[in-house]
Amino acid sequence: MGSGWAEIVNGVGGSSNVHVAVSHGHAWVMTTSLLLFGVFGAEYRTGGAGWRPFRQIYPPGTVDGGFNAFTPDGSLAPRGGAFNVVMDDAGRAAAVWTASQPEGPFLVDLRYSSGTWSDPEPIELLASDATVGSLGLAGAPDGHALAIWAEDHTTTPAPTLKVSSLSPGGTWTTPAEPWSAPVAGTPSLPRVTTGASGRAMAVWLQTGGAALDGGAVSRIWGSTLAAGATGWSAPEAVSSHAVMLAGADGPIVVGSDDTGNGLATWIDISSTPAVKSARFVAGTGWTENGAISGTSPPTMQLQIAVDPWGRALAVWPGSMGDIWAARFE
Repeated sequence: MGSGWAEIVNGVGGSSNVHVAVSHGHAWVMTTSLLLFGVFGAEYRTGGAGWRPFRQIYPPGTVDGGFNAFTPDGSLAPRGGAFNVVMDDAGRAAAVWTASQPEGPFLVDLRYSSGTWSDPEPIELLASDATVGSLGLAGAPDGHALAIWAEDHTTTPAPTLKVSSLSPGGTWTTPAEPWSAPVAGTPSLPRVTTGASGRAMAVWLQTGGAALDGGAVSRIWGSTLAAGATGWSAPEAVSSHAVMLAGADGPIVVGSDDTGNGLATWIDISSTPAVKSARFVAGTGWTENGAISGTSPPTMQLQIAVDPWGRALAVWPGSMGDIWAARFE
């Protein structure tokens, strides 16, 4: 195992929604662009191969270092928007994004296997009045994957959460609401995690619909899907107090270990800005933890990683340009 950082990977102009997926040292850094239509990626391989330059994965037809500014009519290429990518232990990857077409927005899937990216396939054609908010995507080592997003329609009073699952080498299930009776209020910023245990956990921001401290507020909510189960648990409040998240794409992140336990973290600016967290223990449920911030208030970005044994590392920038980290053991 190496002990230092390798070369810097050159990026794509106007990059947005940058994500990385790793499988036993093999990695893809994937992004969309606010300036160019398409999906772009840089691949890392072990054995001395190192990084290859960023290239346009879709639409195809470009070589390393060359990008198309325009796309053919009918292309499912994104331009910014919701996007994410995951990778399994066999080195297969799945990228998911939203694409706008005259007939309405599509949720799109692109696969990588045996050194080749497939043609994109629509997961679902959404209604013409639909918009998709933040997209959460998680993958398990065996190739199962799960997507969750907030879907809004001009004809409905509030957005709803939708989920779709992918079996190894198979197709995505028809998107559906995870619960028969949606939680009152407005959901946003959904995130999901899954791992070797097969249990999935989803967390999101729920605004309104629940009276707390004398009025309708926002709280972090969560739900779980047990291994092999077909139905999600009843949604429940993960944060016991009202929260206000930093940033337009408020930082909520979640991770899980190999035994089905999980950890959700978020940046709350409702009073003194702080990184807060809640832990899910299989068989027990959610327990909120205290603030974990340093002496410099956190800003708008946050990441977390959880290892197979449940140890976690959270990293975020402070308001003074410093970088902070905290471990959970």
